[in-house]
Amino acid sequence: DWVMAASTTPTRGLSLYGRTLLDSNSFDVRRAELGVNFSMPRIQGYARYLYDETNPANKLHNLEAAADVFITKRWGFVVYGARDIERDVWSRRDAGIVYRDECTRIELVYHHEDVSILSGGRSNSVQLRLTLATLGDPGYRDDDR
Repeated sequence: DWVMAASTTPTRGLSLYGRTLLDSNSFDVRRAELGVNFSMPRIQGYARYLYDETNPANKLHNLEAAADVFITKRWGFVVYGARDIERDVWSRRDAGIVYRDECTRIELVYHHEDVSILSGGRSNSVQLRLTLATLGDPGYRDDDR
């Protein structure tokens, strides 16, 4: 197989990327991903398009987007959505609130999956997510100092 990738950062806080996997014999696209990442002082997120036929049992063709929007320095909202293009449904949606400081990130999120792996049907849950900072992780840098 052949792998190709390109990325650029045209300005601080914005990056674009593309990756693809081509079949070594036919040069057919087996996997392609295009995306954009953005980061501003109180808003960060990404959007991406994914086409993946590397696993015949689980072909993917979807759009994803996620964002964190901070109303104050510590408190904000989180959203995520994954759109299955083949089935024309939102396969996964998350919405919640987030608290962050120099050491921790805590999210309380409503999570909906259109097709759950375990049950085979729709799934709704409320999740409490805790992330602890690691040494040198730029996601916990305090840019306001």
